[in-house]
Amino acid sequence: MRNTFRTQLIAILSIIKATMSTAQTISGHVWADKEPAFAANIYLMAHKEVHAISDEQGFFELHVAAKDILPDTLVVSYLGYRDYKLFSDTIISPIEVHLEPEEMEIPEVIVQADPSNSKEFAVTKLDKVAIYMNPAANADPLKAIKMLPYSTSTSESANPELRGSSSSYSRVIVNGVPIYNPVRNQQLNGIGNFSLFNAEIIGTQYVYPSNPPLEYGNSIAGIVDIKTTSDVASSKSTNISLSLANLGAFHSRRINKRTFIQLYGNVQASDVYKLVNNKSLDYIHDFSSIDMGGNFRAALSTKLFLNIFSYAISEKYNALKGMYNYYGSMAASNKRNFNILNVGYQSDKDIVSINGSADISVAKYGYGNISDKSKTIRAFSSVHYKHLLTNNLSFNSGIDYEYNHYRYKGKYPTIACLMDVPQYQASKDTWIESQSIEGFLYARYQTEKLIVCISGRGICQNWNSGKFSFQSSIKYNLNNHQTIIASWGKYNALSLPEYQNRKVENLLSQQVSLDYKLIVKEYTLNAAVYHKAEHTPLYLESEYSAQMVKNRIYGIEISNKYEMEHFTFNLGYTYLNSKIRFNEKLFHANNDFKHLVIASICYLNPILFNASISYTYRLGTYYTPIIGSSLYDSSRIPIYGTYNNAQYSPYSKLDLSVNKYIKLKKMGLVLYLTITNLLNTSNQQYYYYDQEYSKRYSETFQKGLVYWGCTMQF
Repeated sequence: MRNTFRTQLIAILSIIKATMSTAQTISGHVWADKEPAFAANIYLMAHKEVHAISDEQGFFELHVAAKDILPDTLVVSYLGYRDYKLFSDTIISPIEVHLEPEEMEIPEVIVQADPSNSKEFAVTKLDKVAIYMNPAANADPLKAIKMLPYSTSTSESANPELRGSSSSYSRVIVNGVPIYNPVRNQQLNGIGNFSLFNAEIIGTQYVYPSNPPLEYGNSIAGIVDIKTTSDVASSKSTNISLSLANLGAFHSRRINKRTFIQLYGNVQASDVYKLVNNKSLDYIHDFSSIDMGGNFRAALSTKLFLNIFSYAISEKYNALKGMYNYYGSMAASNKRNFNILNVGYQSDKDIVSINGSADISVAKYGYGNISDKSKTIRAFSSVHYKHLLTNNLSFNSGIDYEYNHYRYKGKYPTIACLMDVPQYQASKDTWIESQSIEGFLYARYQTEKLIVCISGRGICQNWNSGKFSFQSSIKYNLNNHQTIIASWGKYNALSLPEYQNRKVENLLSQQVSLDYKLIVKEYTLNAAVYHKAEHTPLYLESEYSAQMVKNRIYGIEISNKYEMEHFTFNLGYTYLNSKIRFNEKLFHANNDFKHLVIASICYLNPILFNASISYTYRLGTYYTPIIGSSLYDSSRIPIYGTYNNAQYSPYSKLDLSVNKYIKLKKMGLVLYLTITNLLNTSNQQYYYYDQEYSKRYSETFQKGLVYWGCTMQF
């Protein structure tokens, strides 16, 4: 269940390095202007199968069999820059490659038509190669974020939880369009195990963990900005994957020089997966899903492009779950389809983008006294305009319109804790409708070392008086190795209806952050400090209702990355202090766990095998203890202690992934094995109780899981 897209990870990693040999290595560093060239293509002119891709710092290693291939011409290719060519016999490794802008390639750059002004302020940039190389991502674009220190996740899900804020307040933007609930295997609380996106369609993914730029609206936490790919590497390619729980296919075809289409689909079932992992998955009855997606892009001219991305899924999930003093079967199903349309135009000084989306989902959920049927309809449209006033100064403005319609119909407990008493069940039919119009203005000034931006955004909900947000950021390059980003802002947004608080409310957050990055050869250091003051709704178990609270978040992040030969080492540490104030008192927030450690080691050797191991440790989350019970008619209801006055045991998890590439004539075969929670650690997730609330039982996160499969590419 956790490995739907992992097969793509292994295929790309192994095939990229499949033809390498240890006879000779050409290494170097690629620069585009004064920045490292990330994901530049390096290959031999007469033997293009001997291929490498530069990493985030621009470094590369090209392994060749000298006696059979050399001499040849080394080519370094990077979009928007002239190809760098060097005869192999003149190479003395390592080499420094400084690329020059290619005037003749301007039309190709224009086709991308990216109106974003703010990407320089993203803390992390990922493309599909970086996603595949992440040891904990399972080739999932959103799960790739989990191994980064600003990911303060308290769940084993794909939902992005960034710098202490709830995943409900971060936003995933795809081609300029917000995609709410961007996860599959979704539960009633919104948690989902996988994202909705296939890494093969990803062009770039920028992550703003705090102080999100106001080019994007309705977020008080962070932004994950995904752009689908604007080009494909080959005229056609096909991947077929088979594993314990999944049969999948991906096909990419170039229709002409400027037009291509990507199609993919998966069929998932639990039978074999449960059989292999019966002890760890004894709480699951079954699960299944069918999903399919497609991405079509056409450059209508050198200045105009069209992109259509569509996705549909039908999924079911049935498992045992405990809540309050009830333990029973939970059944969930969901059918969803969303479509995104983008039209972009770019001239020498102007960029215009028109974006639209439609998103419809129908879900059912049954558990105890809950029998919920929901239907959600969302529509979004926007027009954005960017103007380059001078070489140093640009402006970006736009108008967004969003419509949301929710209907919740079913039977629910009259008191939340009475989950299995039929007489305390009532029918409800709830309609929620909201409209919002938002406008923004974004100005950006750039010199050789300094980038300054300032922006403002107005929000008008349901034609009522509006709210105003503002934000500013400064990026300063101390030298070629060090960068500082300082950001601050005030953000207004609208909440999404949730099961325990089904209404739309105003959200407010004030934030300040300072990020630092150092790159010295094979070593990269990232550090950050930040503070947030959030005003958000919070569901209080003892009151069975939600109320507005103040959340104060302080954080410190430090991450280290070191690369040597076949190994990459990552070590990250986060200190998170998160408190909640209500009723004039201060309490622990759920994620006030102070210490979070994330570490990984990756080993890449195409001759032997590829392997990665990752480790996560944090203190346990806080919860409100049940200290007794009282009679309510003939039923028992809990008596709560002080809010979040108890803490679960520390959380730790070790994951392992190993794969091997085998060349079979014109086809590549990848065999892989993954073990999740290698040490079979019992990490506490929540408690449930017996009928009298006199005895409690601990429900854990996923125990040790084994998964294997293969991928064929031809």
